[in-house]
Amino acid sequence: METALVSLICIAMLIVGVVTLTFNAFDAATSVADSLREMEQQASEIRLTEIDASSWASDIVCAIAYQGGGEDGFVATLGITTGGEIAGAVTDSLEFDGDNSYESSIIHVSDNVYAIAYRDSGENGEVRTVEITAAGQITDAAIDSLEFDTSRGYQPSIVHVSGGIYAIAYTGDGDDGFLKTVEIATDGQITDTVIDSLEFDTLNSWEPMIIHVSGDIYAIAYGGDGWNGFLKTVEIATDGQITETVIDTLVFDTGDCWLEPSIIHVSGDIYAIAYADGDDDGRLKTVEIATDGQITDTVIDNLEFDTDRGRTPSMVHASGNLYAIAYRGSGDDGYLKTVEIATDGQITDTVIDSLEFDTGNTFNPSIVAVSDTVYAIAYLNGGDDGEVRTVEIADSGRITGTVVDSLEYDTSGGDTPHIIQLYGNFHLAVTNEGQTDLAEFARWDVIVEYQNSGTDYATYLEYTTDTPPGDNQWMVAGIYLPNGNAEVYDPGILNPEEKMKLVIVLNPGTECGTTARITISTPNGVTAQCLVTRY
Repeated sequence: METALVSLICIAMLIVGVVTLTFNAFDAATSVADSLREMEQQASEIRLTEIDASSWASDIVCAIAYQGGGEDGFVATLGITTGGEIAGAVTDSLEFDGDNSYESSIIHVSDNVYAIAYRDSGENGEVRTVEITAAGQITDAAIDSLEFDTSRGYQPSIVHVSGGIYAIAYTGDGDDGFLKTVEIATDGQITDTVIDSLEFDTLNSWEPMIIHVSGDIYAIAYGGDGWNGFLKTVEIATDGQITETVIDTLVFDTGDCWLEPSIIHVSGDIYAIAYADGDDDGRLKTVEIATDGQITDTVIDNLEFDTDRGRTPSMVHASGNLYAIAYRGSGDDGYLKTVEIATDGQITDTVIDSLEFDTGNTFNPSIVAVSDTVYAIAYLNGGDDGEVRTVEIADSGRITGTVVDSLEYDTSGGDTPHIIQLYGNFHLAVTNEGQTDLAEFARWDVIVEYQNSGTDYATYLEYTTDTPPGDNQWMVAGIYLPNGNAEVYDPGILNPEEKMKLVIVLNPGTECGTTARITISTPNGVTAQCLVTRY
């Protein structure tokens, strides 16, 4: 009997129905019973294991926006596996501004479109859009651009508001703090005028960083007048209109904040701010911001995470209550430290672990999660080259004693980098645990269910033999024996106990921190599923 188990239950019900309505003879009933037993036996012989998303290192593609040679604006992409191995060369690069670019801040817009806010050659604030595929290929020219401030635009920080609306906090004319909203369509076209503007500090604002709080509420941390550390909340409607006055203000450090604060959400109403204090030491403080923008009048807790130097910190959530801070430390070397912050804002009194990831000079590090335990740090090294290094942090907060891998992404520049993760490919392993050979991959069904920007997707992927696959396609990257060696006999056939490596490319991709359900089904109706989280 030919195997055709596309829907075993439906076929079995059909046969039983025929028996009930048509046959009464014992031999007919026996024939049906034999058929059902045969189908049950074949179902046990054709079996896939649960899909294993961790057996193969996934290619995570990262983009780095930075100031390159000649102080021009560059964006480069590179592949990093979830184990921390970095591809031997940059995947692609684009000089998005041939004049000058300083202090770039990059953000995802839609599908393959990204926006970069920066200070241009005229010291104006500018935003440009570029196109980067999931595989890291960059279109040869920027899509569109807008000068959001024609007089001054230092240290811009960009955040998504709603739909096509984005907000940019920066140091403007007179070193004052400014906030402006702009509109960027999904195809990268930027509306020619700013939507709204607010001068949130009329004295000084250095290196502001903006973060979403809740609803229409946003918080801005920065170094302000008198070297005080300021935290302010503002209201931005979904159409980009900014309420004319600041909601609330907290001076989280009096006369002792040496610029460069990095703010991150902890839990509920709790936020953490890392910065260099007046003695150049690295300091961490927690604060409380209500969903209506009201800030509790006092700091919850604080920790001096480096008693010597803690310049330009970049902070990321690691796992549970653990956070990692990359920064320029003693001797201008690169340091990484892990700390513990409880959900109520209490900080454990000592650093959990520390790693000097570069014993030479390290300037303006930017850290991003690659997987649940691996992190990539981009920075300007002692040779004035752009470098990225990967490190491993366990769930306990312990840091592996050595750097996993490193690559110079630019050998003639690389200052003020900002690294983010793109929509990297999924690499999955599927094992044949039955007793029947499996092939005809073009007839397999591969479906991915996930969410992007609030939209639910259930994408049916097309099989391809192209390398790499195109958008919303999948391919077989190899078939391997149980010992890990490539198959020798029956090439292109998934024999019993063999493992097949699948590569999946999605567009739009899964967002960081979201989980996708992947379902794979053979022509015989055998199905396996797994959940994959993009970090």
